[in-house]
Amino acid sequence: MNQIARGQNVIFSKKGRPPEIQVVINSVAIGFYVTFLACGGTEPSEICRGASNQPVKSCPIGDSSKLSGCEVSWNIGVAQGPFTQSVILTQEGTTLAKFVYPPGQGEDSTVDFVTMVGQ
Repeated sequence: MNQIARGQNVIFSKKGRPPEIQVVINSVAIGFYVTFLACGGTEPSEICRGASNQPVKSCPIGDSSKLSGCEVSWNIGVAQGPFTQSVILTQEGTTLAKFVYPPGQGEDSTVDFVTMVGQ
């Protein structure tokens, strides 16, 4: 299982529009993803899901005023092969964090997460 973010803090503005998440599977691979939001020990709720044969989506994560301390996680699955996967978190057009999972590691599943920190 690939992990790069490993709970890293992602700083965002509590007064801005909701941060968004994008998942990109760079190839014609058969792939899927699902993203989740978990706050304060509650059951995770789905943010969005998609597949490699669909256009890339920018999915709002949640209310900016309530996200601080919440975890955003993702699960990406692709057919084995040299397929790069990227997860990008943005707010109002500015990149907050970008995680690129390189090809060639023999992994077909990526499960990772970040912690949102509001300022």
